[in-house]
Amino acid sequence: MRVNINIYIKLFLLTISSFLLFSCATIFNKSKYPVKINTSYIDAKAEINDSIYSLPSIVDIKRSKKDLQIKLITDTCNKLYTIKTGLSSQYKYLNILIWLGYFIDLTNNKRFTYGDEIYLDSSNYIVPNLKQAYKPEKGQVFFKLSLPYLNNFIIKPQNEETRISNGFIGFSTGVSYYRNNKTFLCLDFNIITDFFIPFPAPIKKYNGYEEISSTYLSLSENRAVNKINFGYGLSFSINKWYQSCVDTNQVEYIEDTKHTKSQSIGLIFSSYYNFGRYFSIGIKYKPDIYRIYPIAEFKYEHSISIDFLWRFIIKR
Repeated sequence: MRVNINIYIKLFLLTISSFLLFSCATIFNKSKYPVKINTSYIDAKAEINDSIYSLPSIVDIKRSKKDLQIKLITDTCNKLYTIKTGLSSQYKYLNILIWLGYFIDLTNNKRFTYGDEIYLDSSNYIVPNLKQAYKPEKGQVFFKLSLPYLNNFIIKPQNEETRISNGFIGFSTGVSYYRNNKTFLCLDFNIITDFFIPFPAPIKKYNGYEEISSTYLSLSENRAVNKINFGYGLSFSINKWYQSCVDTNQVEYIEDTKHTKSQSIGLIFSSYYNFGRYFSIGIKYKPDIYRIYPIAEFKYEHSISIDFLWRFIIKR
């Protein structure tokens, strides 16, 4: 009998240790955060919590479950605006992986937000906290963590028949650099597997099995169209196949194993829907075109992943 504690357990520990750092708004959000405030009035000022700021201005606002009152001061009139509070993207989306964070954040005002930008229009006294597509700026850099949760493989192990497999679990990390507010470059490191249950665990396997995994590095050009991102680029992959065969006719447990490893160059295509500034769901298609190890030859293989992506600004 063999206890298979391998890449899945390492992957599980890596994933959990990474996402625990960002598992709830209590850890990730600050009690105060910068908000850009502007208006259509000329030479106007804003009074917020007994402090006065010349507009436009970036103001550190304290998070609260209460609506925010802003008094606009001009040469001709004064107006009072009410900014509706709302739940932050960190609270709504970062806690998806570790749902206990939702309960932790219920006692903390860090789960609230007034948005990143407030525009005091001359015709409105009440400004709703509307959901708008986030538009990154040129030069911004994002750190990314993602969970390629559902994976499909077609691989061709050396001297073996083509294998087709579906499974769960993966891990990805990388960075994005915005060349402008619509195009950005991504460099990503990915590990994906065909684990047969939707959560990682040490599993006892007795009657033979196969495992497929792919570790790859990708560099892609991406474009944002409203809330949808499209990307294309190049990839370098290390694909592994492992087979365990058990002779059930023997009284004694006898296991015969096979394994292959190949290295390939290919392409990467992706598409994501952005649910906010920090969270997206998408699909990644990685066709391997040219195998460089163990034998140099054109050989098509691929992986397709449904990906849950979190991103965090590291340079504004």
